[in-house]
Amino acid sequence: MRAPCRSLRECSRRARREGSRPAVPAEGAMATPQTVVFDTNLFIRIFLAQSPEALRYRQRVRKRFREVRCAVVLHELLRGDKGRAAGQDYRPQSRARSLYLAAPAVVETPCLEDWQVAGYALQQLRLNVVSRRKMTNDALIAALCARKNFLLVSADNDFEKLARARSLRGLQWMTWEEFVRSVLKLRANAI
Repeated sequence: MRAPCRSLRECSRRARREGSRPAVPAEGAMATPQTVVFDTNLFIRIFLAQSPEALRYRQRVRKRFREVRCAVVLHELLRGDKGRAAGQDYRPQSRARSLYLAAPAVVETPCLEDWQVAGYALQQLRLNVVSRRKMTNDALIAALCARKNFLLVSADNDFEKLARARSLRGLQWMTWEEFVRSVLKLRANAI
């Protein structure tokens, strides 16, 4: 069994060397701030929520991380699919758009290479046509994060499947629960 990482940077290096997702850093270890991207489901749950717990999470994330946003997530927000699936109504899409594009976050857009890597990843996983369609946006987000060396945080397990694809070997991702417990040092079930 390998020793736990002392920082997210060490986890990132190890993940690139081994071609896997990073291990959770050791308790109390945090070196330099890392760039993080949140999947659509988490943006809705944390950044559009008005609860005190959500505010606390937002403050902790902004204090410790450089947050980058993905144009694919903006597209999903404007489409409205993820909110309806999560049982949430955020119809004022202009509110979601303005919050998503608000400073201090930078919005990254997938390039041609990301589209190609996402296509290869879906092909390598040998998914059926319906599954490929459903996972196309997630594959684009994963390809962007792998290319830019960003930590991807998501509440669903689609990225676990995508991380198995050879073309996404450098993908670093964590579930929301892992991120909250190991990095933010909070209870994950508060939201």
